Amino acid sequence: MPETIPSHLDEVGPEWLTGALRESGRLPLGRVREVEIQAFGEGVGILGQLGRVRAHYEGDAGGAPERMVVKVPSVHATNREMCFALGFYQREVRFYRELAPELPFRIPRCYAAQLDERRKRFALVLEDLSFLSTADQLEGISGERAERAVDLLAEIHASRWGDPRFDALEWIPRTNSPTTLEWQDYYRRAWPGFVRNVGDQLSPKALEIGERVNRALAPLLHALAAPPTTLVHNDFKLDNLLFGEPGGADRIALVDWQVITRGRGVQDLAYLICQSMTVEARLAQEEDLLGRWHRRLTESGVRGYDFEQARLDYRRSVMRGLAVPVEMGGSLDLGNERGAALVREIVERSFRAALDWDVLDVLPD
Repeated sequence: MPETIPSHLDEVGPEWLTGALRESGRLPLGRVREVEIQAFGEGVGILGQLGRVRAHYEGDAGGAPERMVVKVPSVHATNREMCFALGFYQREVRFYRELAPELPFRIPRCYAAQLDERRKRFALVLEDLSFLSTADQLEGISGERAERAVDLLAEIHASRWGDPRFDALEWIPRTNSPTTLEWQDYYRRAWPGFVRNVGDQLSPKALEIGERVNRALAPLLHALAAPPTTLVHNDFKLDNLLFGEPGGADRIALVDWQVITRGRGVQDLAYLICQSMTVEARLAQEEDLLGRWHRRLTESGVRGYDFEQARLDYRRSVMRGLAVPVEMGGSLDLGNERGAALVREIVERSFRAALDWDVLDVLPD
């Protein structure tokens, strides 16, 4: 039923939800009589709209869920067009349809995944994990939670490390695929607006680094695409982590799988540390977390990837991560004041990390 896919949360109604759940086999007999929906994630879900749905059923609902999360495209045309052009929405639908069922770590169950590329519409109906604890990326992650997040990351990377079956999934682009390399063009277009909008908070040396990445992002992506490769979440940040009790069945759940790639896994680690930790927390834990991630990989059976290579790839990933604040600060509609505040904080954290790692010597000319 692609013609009925909602383009906005206001269009999520009983008829569409009934059809979506039936199409996926979740509601074989009854029907949705009424839905209650509440938007959430403003300033967090910049690339999409998120709504918590409570469904009231008529007839035999079977095992259909009462509470769900619905995700549809961004209301902002610039964000939406970019996501479709880079295949973000298409990728997340295929992730939940094809890859998610076989992954060993906690992600939301998918009740329906629909896509209409011609009309630029998509919708996901996912498990509501609001019983887990959330945290604010503006406040940052540190301490025990940071260690738990890094342990999850190592589990994700080890699960597909050098796996030829995973490497054959062509719908998941490599870090240096033509689609991903388009970030170079997005970066170049965003850079003047980024300097105009937030350049005042950066030092001349930080702006020099940003300008060098402006010329050298593509070679960085090629370096980070070289084997050994694994599943890269590519948006491994605090806003996408949901925490349960330590040691419990729901330790951490990870959401937002629309930008996954195949490449060097340490990209996720640098993204978490440099953009979801305050500068002070990063300086206190960064070396320990990098060592912890590498140690957990080796404990899971990963071989042939020594710590010095991981450290070099981490420095490269710090640079590659600058594309996110530059793109957000230079061109995207950030939704609200919280989104704008988050970008300014991420700019400060990520460029400070680049300065602290003295990265110019790992940037190609």
